[in-house]
Amino acid sequence: MTKSNEALKKVLYVDDVHAWTGIEKATLRWMRSVGRGPKSFKVGRRIAYLEEDVAAYLREAYEKDNPAA
Repeated sequence: MTKSNEALKKVLYVDDVHAWTGIEKATLRWMRSVGRGPKSFKVGRRIAYLEEDVAAYLREAYEKDNPAA
């Protein structure tokens, strides 16, 4: 993947992350305010997430609750 293609990763907004994960929108906003949850950034006035960062957050949560035997 070229550097220009890397910049075109899928961007999700709060509604998208809520639909995908089931995490309430208010909880996502709270997590952002206290430095928890998936990495996020602002696009204009909207909070955005990279799809890969949300996936990484979900993987970490899964691994925390299901440690290797």
